[in-house]
Amino acid sequence: MRDSCAVSSNVQYLNIVEPSVIEATAIASLQSALGIESSRDVVERAAFEVSDRLSRLEYTLMSGDLQGATKISKGLVSISEQIGLSKFAVVANDLVSAIKGNDYVAVAAISSRLLRQGEIALFEAINFPDDQESN
Repeated sequence: MRDSCAVSSNVQYLNIVEPSVIEATAIASLQSALGIESSRDVVERAAFEVSDRLSRLEYTLMSGDLQGATKISKGLVSISEQIGLSKFAVVANDLVSAIKGNDYVAVAAISSRLLRQGEIALFEAINFPDDQESN
């Protein structure tokens, strides 16, 4: 991850740049196994489910429901691994660990990262080229 920094007076602004979390070979494998249309349908349904769960996760964390957040995060791990978002799944699993460890500073940091990565990952998964070939 590369951060850039802008300075204005005495305030520094950090611009966070998240690397891609999508694994092109996993989606290409889905395309090869299921065909273009079926794989696109699978990815779109999974992306919708991930988006919905991220929204619910944000709500549960804001309301202090850590048990609900743990359950949602575990679901995110399962769904995201199915569509080639294994790096995203690792972050979701890190959130589960931070919640179980009662590390609330880490929960805040990891959940913010998960939400950032989720936005990027969903965009990339939905817009994955149909003609991509497996490497």
